[in-house]
Amino acid sequence: MNDAPTLTVNARFMTQRLTGVQRYALEMCEALEPHLNVRLLHPRRPIQTPVGAPSQPLGRFGGHLWEQTELGPQLAAERLWAFSSHQPEPLLWSPCNVGPVSIRAHIVTIHDLVSIRHPEWVSRQFHLYYRTLLPLLAKRVRHVVTISEHSKMTIIDTLNVPEDKITVIPNGISKQFTRASDAAIADIRTRYDLPETFILSLGSLEPRKNLLGLLEAWLHLPAAERVPLVIAGGVGEKGVFGTFDKETLEHAGVRWLGYVPDHDLPALLSAAAVFAYVSLEEGFGLPPLEALACGTPVVTSEHSAMRENCAEDALLVTPTDKDSIAAGLQQALAHQDDIHIRLARAKHLKARFDWQHSAAQLAELVHHYVH
Repeated sequence: MNDAPTLTVNARFMTQRLTGVQRYALEMCEALEPHLNVRLLHPRRPIQTPVGAPSQPLGRFGGHLWEQTELGPQLAAERLWAFSSHQPEPLLWSPCNVGPVSIRAHIVTIHDLVSIRHPEWVSRQFHLYYRTLLPLLAKRVRHVVTISEHSKMTIIDTLNVPEDKITVIPNGISKQFTRASDAAIADIRTRYDLPETFILSLGSLEPRKNLLGLLEAWLHLPAAERVPLVIAGGVGEKGVFGTFDKETLEHAGVRWLGYVPDHDLPALLSAAAVFAYVSLEEGFGLPPLEALACGTPVVTSEHSAMRENCAEDALLVTPTDKDSIAAGLQQALAHQDDIHIRLARAKHLKARFDWQHSAAQLAELVHHYVH
């Protein structure tokens, strides 16, 4: 691919634990390889490595400090060299919401604006940093990529970005998310001590995921229909579960799995009777699609990007109404389609949300700005 454009990637995500945004970056970097020469610049001590893309450690710092004080100056120096050598200006892609504000030859993927629009859901420091940086970054970069029409409209309204400066390129569903074998499902049940029938919730334990609303709706179910609720996700923030006591919830039938490694997710999703994802706000909402790809019935929110992406395949509920959530859970548990029907829909869904197609769209955008 010597004649293909080179795209430098802000690979700070390689030093972070894998969640939705990091998965997006990894999958896109791997899928870009047939289209572009991809070069990853990252802080030292990475814990994630995209397959096939060459990577290079840079500097001494990490986090946002690394982006602004080490990655930015490195790209600025390369720009000067390119100019003096009559070479194309290096183009940077930042896949995880933010990047060095000093670089104008820059495409940034902004997944959502929750940190700005809902300061009550994030720390004050996080809110202030993003509220200061994102408007300036969106103004200076060549182009903004986002992952849904919902996010596009919030970026236009909140950051005052012209519509023609934004391209929607959706997430994909990773190949690993398919119906697990009976043996794999039996193994995951044994290793995590899972009940035969359960509702699964998966995601970061943060306020916008609406775990409190899910718990209230689950407790609202008739006792005879209240199958165990299994919650998987990282360490929670204060107030995520309201006044509920963990011990009381466990006694009622709630199970806590903590952070589940990526390789266990397909079997875990396949084992669940229902996947519940009643988030209050999402830029895309990938977990419901991954559950659907595994053939698991999904109850999710009618708000934001979930309606855009899941309306044809999931049962939509009002996330602020515990009766609506409870009714959705009851319906999903009581009226499940044949697994063959669900897997046929999953095949259609995977064709609609494909990382290779998304990477090709991004590569086309890169060609536009490099040539």
